[in-house]
Amino acid sequence: MKAFAVRFSHPDLDGPLTWTIPGETAAECIAKIREFDADRIERLVRGHRLVQPKPISGVDLIIESVEEEA
Repeated sequence: MKAFAVRFSHPDLDGPLTWTIPGETAAECIAKIREFDADRIERLVRGHRLVQPKPISGVDLIIESVEEEA
């Protein structure tokens, strides 16, 4: 299976982060991230939060780039 490096940001994070997401297409990987709930996002960004005013869900993330992994 292919995988894509998805770079994203959010105003509450201390900078962009990149996750490697398995999937056949970039669109599939973005759709997977959009489905992440706030608890899963919180576990993944732990230590990268600037402030914690509200939970972040996958739909709140700003997708900056998607590149296929070699």
